[in-house]
Amino acid sequence: MKKPTKPTKPINTVAILGDIHCGSAYALVPPDWWNGRTLKAVKQLWDCWVWAVDQLPAVDLLILNGDLVEGKARKSDATGLVATKMSEQTEMAVETLRPVVAKARKTIRMSGTPYHETFDGPLKALDQEFGIKAPRDDRRGMVRDIRLDGDAILNVAHHPEGGAAMYRATMMEREGLWATLAQEVKQLPKATHIVRSHVHFYSQLVAFGKVIVQCPCWKLQDPYSIKGRNWRWQPDHGIVLMTRDEVWGHRGYRTNCLQVDTPRVKATTYAEL
Repeated sequence: MKKPTKPTKPINTVAILGDIHCGSAYALVPPDWWNGRTLKAVKQLWDCWVWAVDQLPAVDLLILNGDLVEGKARKSDATGLVATKMSEQTEMAVETLRPVVAKARKTIRMSGTPYHETFDGPLKALDQEFGIKAPRDDRRGMVRDIRLDGDAILNVAHHPEGGAAMYRATMMEREGLWATLAQEVKQLPKATHIVRSHVHFYSQLVAFGKVIVQCPCWKLQDPYSIKGRNWRWQPDHGIVLMTRDEVWGHRGYRTNCLQVDTPRVKATTYAEL
């Protein structure tokens, strides 16, 4: 006789953050790495990070959703880096993430962009430091379906589906459409919540019976984005938090963002010209 399966303990709280880009001179730089060339805005961004982590409650699951380091920055000849060694960038990421990992009962890490995280696995040292288990296969390093409770399933990955779109909702709705088709045709787990990162803005959309979330980042505009997409690539900064809520939540989970206001650009006065 087959033994009855034990009920799965629900995951009550999930925090998702990514795109901290440690190693970049325009992202999170721990104070030990500051020098006379450290931007004032970068120091203010670090203060925002410390405040956000302090506000974050204890969570059952922390998902580090990719691009935790900046990488070798080949396109800019490494001119925008605080540290060129990947081992030092990883040290910066460990120092940055230590207080938030301390608030989590369990932490997992998703793969980010190879251009940033490189192909030689520098973040394995971070996994070892925090006791993060390596996924059983490469797919689970790139995309995961996590059962939260009952029929609530979180699908998480760093990269959104497909290419860019002019409107944010277009890209997110397309994600929901392809997810619905693939789940029906290929009998994949039917995700009720979809979380993506990579594009550095925060937004939330309900479509096809799913909550679709784009996570914010922890990097300021760098020279590349200012020159090429100054208006369009204005980043948001914060941490996404999913909380069990049977009354107001979608499929039992409410999704919010602990979003922070980062330094504003001011117009130049005549006297400053």
